[in-house]
Amino acid sequence: LNEQLALLGPDDLIFIQASGANGAAIFGGTGAPLSRKDPRVRRIPFPTRRPTFAEAKRVVRLLSSVFVEDAPRVAEARAAAAAAPIAPPPVESGTQQAASSAGAGAEEADVLEAAPAPRLHRAA
Repeated sequence: LNEQLALLGPDDLIFIQASGANGAAIFGGTGAPLSRKDPRVRRIPFPTRRPTFAEAKRVVRLLSSVFVEDAPRVAEARAAAAAAPIAPPPVESGTQQAASSAGAGAEEADVLEAAPAPRLHRAA
């Protein structure tokens, strides 16, 4: 790891997702390869999954992407979402089965299955 760190320049960023014993192996003790005070070290700013090669590729793709938001449209959408009533909870599959076994017609079961999922709102 020390050999690879020597290849990085002072302007390169190092993104890390390590906690507990893994974080101690990277940052702790004498001769640790990295210091938490190193200005190049950053935490990955989104949740990560299991440490696989596919996940590493996903993280690199997201870190190297640029996301542009239209600020007025985002503000309007957030305001509309905050003002909108909270959607009722989704119908559970057990409820659908109980309705059809209780003598409900096939048309009612089709309506239940074809009903759109309720929209979820994120708090601002």
